[in-house]
Amino acid sequence: MNRSCFSTPGQDYVHGVRCDRRADDPVVHPRRQKEAGKQVVVDMICVDDLPARVRLLEEAGADMLAVHTGTDQQAAGRKPIDDLITMLKVRRKARIAVAGGISSQTVKDYALLGPDVVIVGSAITHAADPAGEARKISQVLLQHH
Repeated sequence: MNRSCFSTPGQDYVHGVRCDRRADDPVVHPRRQKEAGKQVVVDMICVDDLPARVRLLEEAGADMLAVHTGTDQQAAGRKPIDDLITMLKVRRKARIAVAGGISSQTVKDYALLGPDVVIVGSAITHAADPAGEARKISQVLLQHH
């Protein structure tokens, strides 16, 4: 991993993600990045014990935690909305983003829970009409923000 990417001048956010990294890893440790004046966003993909990891990362200074339930996890029965509910319940101060399985058909359910950021990927990129799908999602988010 290129450690220099974590301190690029002009970079406002540091995004840490890696399934096998520990929260206290010196490469991605939030406190280290905060000292460099960065906002720290941690992608929670592949995290089994969300409550414990949320507490640990908040204590370390993470600014935003991103629910990210991968398609492989969804295929195994894990639901992104359940992960979002869990993280919203246990977080104390970190902002919460959500990604994974969000489309124009499901975005209202997510929006009503009040995440700080909603990230939509394949529902737009794989849509027959990507602009139309993005517009529908945007309209729902604007109605329920």
